[in-house]
Amino acid sequence: MKRKQSYSLAHLVQLQEEELSFRPPDGGFNAWVVMLASFVINGVIFGTLNSFGTIFVHLKAELEMLSEDVNDEGHAARASLVGALAIGSTFILSPVAGILGDKFGLRRTAMVGGVIATCGMLMSSFVVTNFALLCVSYGVVFGVGASLCYTPSLSILGHYFDRRMGIVNGVVAAGSSVFTAAMPFALDLLHANLGLVNMLRALSVLNSVMILAATTFKPLRPKPESSSSSVINLDNWRNRKYVVWALAVPAALFGYFVPYVHIVQYVKDILPDYDGNTLVLCLSVTSFVGRLAFGRVADRYPNRVLLQQVSFVAMGVATMALAAGSVLGFEFMVAAVLVLGLFDGCYVAMYGLIAHDLCGEKGAAQGIGFILGLISVPYTFGPTVAGVLRDRLNSYTVAFLLAGCPPLIGAALMTFIYKVPSGKELTEAEEEKKTEEKPIEFLASTKCAYCNPSIKL
Repeated sequence: MKRKQSYSLAHLVQLQEEELSFRPPDGGFNAWVVMLASFVINGVIFGTLNSFGTIFVHLKAELEMLSEDVNDEGHAARASLVGALAIGSTFILSPVAGILGDKFGLRRTAMVGGVIATCGMLMSSFVVTNFALLCVSYGVVFGVGASLCYTPSLSILGHYFDRRMGIVNGVVAAGSSVFTAAMPFALDLLHANLGLVNMLRALSVLNSVMILAATTFKPLRPKPESSSSSVINLDNWRNRKYVVWALAVPAALFGYFVPYVHIVQYVKDILPDYDGNTLVLCLSVTSFVGRLAFGRVADRYPNRVLLQQVSFVAMGVATMALAAGSVLGFEFMVAAVLVLGLFDGCYVAMYGLIAHDLCGEKGAAQGIGFILGLISVPYTFGPTVAGVLRDRLNSYTVAFLLAGCPPLIGAALMTFIYKVPSGKELTEAEEEKKTEEKPIEFLASTKCAYCNPSIKL
């Protein structure tokens, strides 16, 4: 029987002192390389997911061509399900990715994820005519690999940056926008010249770049050691502010991926003389600007929760405005996606920052991982429901109107973050007692602005 490892109080105190004395370099060659690697991983993952609107058009056409029932009108729902499964599985295993990152290391977890994502995309190229297998290879295997890469790409930044975390998170998140801006046009070009099968094989080559990027994720922060055998950071779930955030954000995101998955087909339906990929490009450009701009703002303005609330309100209004595209024209849709993209950039850039604020460095990896896992449910069902509505109503109008409502609800729910106590506050007497009885915990007192009532927002 394996003997359980134990630690002396002096050893635990030494480990905590090392943790508290650690200061990220906030720059230097290795730090910038890690930032670039995280930028690439975010770009490959979300460039692939966000460009599914382009793949959706070609896949829907393939399903229609292979269908034996000429009256079958469920092709949009089936094609969107493939993309929705990829989105959902990318996020649903994020809690596992956070735990694996703590257990086996961020670098190893991300490298394995890169291998799995590459294999999933390559497998998809061999099963494009089999809808069920495509759901497994593209929808699940690729998504699992992407999940194991994505969470470490955010968590590793805390090892290299502190004062610059806002702008660095913005730059990393901007990778999604850069890749999303270019990939729809590249995918159309590949499809026109090579077909759907070889287009997916080209994507598998692109995904393999994540393996190389992950090799740079060398952790600097001392690995936390504990006599506890729990693999889940329970302190996060004792923090009521984090719990509210973890419930409010998923509630806001049921319609988030609807524009990304359906905008190209939507334009094809209502304005066939225009190219829906142009809207994806516009959305990506302003999302890029938003990630950089609001990342910089977040370094100077400590209330990142409020910034994310504002972004949800703007995103909800802009998404609903897209429903008027058939009446107000393509130029109006361009204006709507420019606003949507700008505040999408703000929303995404706040993820890692708020997780670090609420959970601290020790709980950040699982804090990020678990909330990403929770949002997998709305991310999966939102695009699928929109596809069903399009098939049933032969229109996207209702789908886009409904997709704009959840962000408004989520923004309202986040207000409770300011109202509830974190659950960590101690009276002076309790603090003194805790210091005497458990000096190790006293050393790890939080510096989080949301959890420590002495720090004013």
